Amino acid sequence: MKTPKNKKIVVAVLVALLATLYGGYFLVKRYEENKEYKEFVKYMEEYKNDTYGGKTPEETLRMFIDAVEAGDYELASKYFTVEKRKGELDTLQKTSQNNNIDFLLGYLYQTMNSGGYFSTDGKIYTIKNPVFIEFILYPSGIWKINEI
Repeated sequence: MKTPKNKKIVVAVLVALLATLYGGYFLVKRYEENKEYKEFVKYMEEYKNDTYGGKTPEETLRMFIDAVEAGDYELASKYFTVEKRKGELDTLQKTSQNNNIDFLLGYLYQTMNSGGYFSTDGKIYTIKNPVFIEFILYPSGIWKINEI
Protein backbone atom coordinates (compact mmCIF):
# COMPACT_ATOMS: atom_id res chain seq x y z
CA MET A 1 0.00 0.00 0.00
CA LYS A 2 3.00 2.32 0.17
CA THR A 3 3.23 2.44 -3.61
CA PRO A 4 0.12 4.59 -4.25
CA LYS A 5 1.28 7.15 -1.67
CA ASN A 6 4.74 7.29 -3.29
CA LYS A 7 3.11 7.68 -6.71
CA LYS A 8 1.05 10.59 -5.41
CA ILE A 9 4.20 12.24 -4.07
CA VAL A 10 6.06 11.70 -7.35
CA VAL A 11 3.12 13.05 -9.35
CA ALA A 12 2.84 16.05 -7.01
CA VAL A 13 6.58 16.76 -7.38
CA LEU A 14 6.36 16.47 -11.18
CA VAL A 15 3.34 18.78 -11.29
CA ALA A 16 5.14 21.30 -9.07
CA LEU A 17 8.26 21.07 -11.24
CA LEU A 18 6.28 21.59 -14.44
CA ALA A 19 4.40 24.51 -12.90
CA THR A 20 7.70 26.09 -11.84
CA LEU A 21 9.21 25.63 -15.30
CA TYR A 22 6.11 27.04 -16.99
CA GLY A 23 6.02 29.97 -14.56
CA GLY A 24 9.70 30.70 -15.21
CA TYR A 25 9.15 30.54 -18.96
CA PHE A 26 6.14 32.85 -18.64
CA LEU A 27 8.12 35.39 -16.58
CA VAL A 28 11.04 35.39 -19.03
CA LYS A 29 8.65 35.78 -21.96
CA ARG A 30 6.87 38.70 -20.28
CA TYR A 31 10.22 40.34 -19.47
CA GLU A 32 11.31 40.08 -23.12
CA GLU A 33 7.99 41.43 -24.38
CA ASN A 34 8.21 44.30 -21.90
CA LYS A 35 11.78 45.03 -23.00
CA GLU A 36 10.72 45.08 -26.67
CA TYR A 37 7.80 47.32 -25.79
CA LYS A 38 10.06 49.75 -23.94
CA GLU A 39 12.43 49.86 -26.93
CA PHE A 40 9.47 50.51 -29.24
CA VAL A 41 8.18 53.31 -26.98
CA LYS A 42 11.67 54.87 -26.90
CA TYR A 43 11.88 54.70 -30.69
CA MET A 44 8.42 56.26 -31.09
CA GLU A 45 9.34 59.09 -28.71
CA GLU A 46 12.49 59.80 -30.73
CA TYR A 47 10.45 59.65 -33.93
CA LYS A 48 7.73 61.95 -32.60
CA ASN A 49 10.13 64.49 -31.07
CA ASP A 50 12.49 64.62 -34.06
CA THR A 51 12.56 68.20 -35.34
CA TYR A 52 15.63 68.04 -37.59
CA GLY A 53 14.68 68.54 -41.21
CA GLY A 54 13.21 70.96 -43.65
CA LYS A 55 9.72 71.75 -44.84
CA THR A 56 10.74 70.45 -48.28
CA PRO A 57 13.15 67.72 -49.37
CA GLU A 58 15.37 70.36 -50.98
CA GLU A 59 15.53 72.32 -47.72
CA THR A 60 16.53 69.17 -45.82
CA LEU A 61 19.26 68.45 -48.38
CA ARG A 62 20.51 72.04 -48.09
CA MET A 63 20.63 71.76 -44.28
CA PHE A 64 22.47 68.45 -44.56
CA ILE A 65 25.04 69.90 -46.97
CA ASP A 66 25.57 72.94 -44.72
CA ALA A 67 26.24 70.70 -41.71
CA VAL A 68 28.67 68.51 -43.69
CA GLU A 69 30.51 71.58 -44.98
CA ALA A 70 30.83 72.84 -41.39
CA GLY A 71 32.25 69.47 -40.33
CA ASP A 72 29.32 68.94 -37.94
CA TYR A 73 28.66 65.29 -38.79
CA GLU A 74 26.58 64.80 -35.66
CA LEU A 75 24.15 67.46 -36.87
CA ALA A 76 24.31 66.17 -40.45
CA SER A 77 23.33 62.68 -39.29
CA LYS A 78 20.23 64.10 -37.58
CA TYR A 79 18.72 64.86 -40.99
CA PHE A 80 18.43 61.12 -41.55
CA THR A 81 15.56 58.99 -40.30
CA VAL A 82 15.91 57.91 -36.68
CA GLU A 83 16.77 54.30 -37.51
CA LYS A 84 19.54 55.28 -39.98
CA ARG A 85 21.11 58.09 -37.98
CA LYS A 86 23.86 56.11 -36.21
CA GLY A 87 25.02 54.32 -39.35
CA GLU A 88 25.14 57.54 -41.33
CA LEU A 89 27.16 59.29 -38.61
CA ASP A 90 29.72 56.47 -38.82
CA THR A 91 29.78 56.75 -42.62
CA LEU A 92 30.31 60.51 -42.54
CA GLN A 93 33.14 60.18 -40.04
CA LYS A 94 34.85 57.51 -42.16
CA THR A 95 34.35 59.59 -45.31
CA SER A 96 36.00 62.52 -43.53
CA GLN A 97 38.94 60.39 -42.37
CA ASN A 98 39.47 59.23 -45.96
CA ASN A 99 39.39 62.85 -47.19
CA ASN A 100 36.37 62.16 -49.41
CA ILE A 101 34.04 64.83 -48.03
CA ASP A 102 34.70 67.21 -50.93
CA PHE A 103 33.96 64.39 -53.34
CA LEU A 104 30.65 63.71 -51.56
CA LEU A 105 29.75 67.40 -51.48
CA GLY A 106 30.41 67.74 -55.21
CA TYR A 107 27.91 65.01 -55.96
CA LEU A 108 25.38 66.43 -53.52
CA TYR A 109 25.56 69.87 -55.19
CA GLN A 110 24.94 68.25 -58.57
CA THR A 111 22.04 66.32 -57.07
CA MET A 112 20.46 69.52 -55.75
CA ASN A 113 20.24 70.84 -59.28
CA SER A 114 18.90 67.66 -60.88
CA GLY A 115 15.37 67.57 -59.44
CA GLY A 116 13.33 64.58 -58.40
CA TYR A 117 9.80 63.28 -58.11
CA PHE A 118 7.19 62.59 -55.43
CA SER A 119 5.46 59.28 -54.78
CA THR A 120 1.75 59.16 -55.58
CA ASP A 121 0.85 59.78 -51.92
CA GLY A 122 3.35 62.67 -51.67
CA LYS A 123 5.20 61.16 -48.70
CA ILE A 124 8.37 60.06 -50.48
CA TYR A 125 10.60 62.19 -52.66
CA THR A 126 13.30 60.60 -54.78
CA ILE A 127 16.24 62.05 -56.66
CA LYS A 128 18.04 59.59 -58.92
CA ASN A 129 20.94 61.46 -60.52
CA PRO A 130 23.81 61.77 -60.05
CA VAL A 131 23.29 60.31 -56.57
CA PHE A 132 20.22 58.38 -55.44
CA ILE A 133 18.60 60.15 -52.47
CA GLU A 134 15.28 59.22 -50.92
CA PHE A 135 13.41 61.50 -48.53
CA ILE A 136 10.48 60.60 -46.28
CA LEU A 137 7.86 62.98 -44.94
CA TYR A 138 7.49 62.56 -41.18
CA PRO A 139 4.06 63.00 -39.55
CA SER A 140 5.33 66.24 -38.03
CA GLY A 141 5.65 67.71 -41.53
CA ILE A 142 9.45 67.62 -41.79
CA TRP A 143 11.37 65.79 -44.48
CA LYS A 144 14.07 63.31 -43.50
CA ILE A 145 16.73 61.64 -45.61
CA ASN A 146 16.09 57.92 -45.73
CA GLU A 147 18.88 56.93 -48.06
CA ILE A 148 21.85 58.35 -49.94
